[in-house]
Amino acid sequence: MLSTLHHAVEHLHPWWQFWHNSVHPVFRLEIVASEGRIRFFLSTEREYASFLTSQIYAHYSDCLLY
Repeated sequence: MLSTLHHAVEHLHPWWQFWHNSVHPVFRLEIVASEGRIRFFLSTEREYASFLTSQIYAHYSDCLLY
């Protein structure tokens, strides 16, 4: 899924914007094991939040997002 996010964002901004204007979207992934459960924390800039949410639901439709 992370690879999908990486390549999908390339279509939102042409490659030359990454090079010339230093546009670099940030996606952070944290994996936490606590009380016998594994939790995944993803964060990004507000501009990409709905995109990230839709991509997560597309791959993991039964997940819970908070």
